[in-house]
Parts: sequence; structure tokens; C-alpha cells
Amino acid sequence: EAPDIILEAIEKDPDPSVRKHAVFALSQLEDGKGVSYLIRVGKESSQREIRKEAFFWLAQSNDPEALKYLDKVLNDD
Repeated sequence: EAPDIILEAIEKDPDPSVRKHAVFALSQLEDGKGVSYLIRVGKESSQREIRKEAFFWLAQSNDPEALKYLDKVLNDD
């Protein structure tokens, strides 16, 4: 339930700082559960700053799935 509320804030909140904090909140979900949500935000967000924030937290996670996604994004021709 928490991820759905956080994702809604990322998509709909008018305040950029709230959206940025919401991306951070995804990175703090236990047991790496936020990685798939951060990847989703990185792929789907129409807001460049939010995508950048998601990429930052994916890189910080050192999660293999996150690093694979980032590698794909950086090397996609």
C-alpha cells in the first residue's frame, strides 16, 4: 500500500520537493523492494528531474537489478 501512495505523490503532487522526497522514500523501502519502483519511475516519469532522482537512488542502491537497468540506459544506442 505504501508504494502506491508514494507513486501517486510522485505523479500528482504539485510541489517538486514533495515529489523528490517521494522518490527518496521509495529508495528507503526495506529489503530492496523500492528498486523495481525506482526503475518504473526512471522509465515512466515525464519529469526529467524525477527521473534523475530515481537514477541517483538506483545507483546508490548497488542492487544488481538496478545496476543492470542503469547499464542498459547508459549504453542503449
